[in-house]
Amino acid sequence: MKALVAGLLAATILAGPAQAQSASKAARYLMAQEIKQGCAGGGKFTAADAVERDLDGDGRKDLLLSHDQLRCRGEQPISKRCGMQVCTVKIFLRRGDLLQPVADFLGGGVTVGPTNVPVISGYAHGGDPWAIRWNGRAFR
Repeated sequence: MKALVAGLLAATILAGPAQAQSASKAARYLMAQEIKQGCAGGGKFTAADAVERDLDGDGRKDLLLSHDQLRCRGEQPISKRCGMQVCTVKIFLRRGDLLQPVADFLGGGVTVGPTNVPVISGYAHGGDPWAIRWNGRAFR
């Protein structure tokens, strides 16, 4: 139990105060995991790169994490999950009380559209644009 409380506290500290207050426990946990993978000394996602909202139209909040604007503390200011042009992007859909991973790809400049089943767009290596949307089974 102490380990669980310590883990949740660490997730809250790593995610930053604004994210900790607005994000679900599951989202804070996943953000902390991604920060740990991307930043040796801790860091913080911007609001644009840690999006918790309905992405598949089922009325429940899902999660999109893009390492594009993950800001690390210490010598390495950007995520280790970024290359020269693009970074890791992960999408998790809520299934029960958990957020389950459904997509893991590279992209930059990720945005989430305003509709109920939003278009998620960005750019790939070389600046080529891409856009995906939940089709009932997958993001395509």
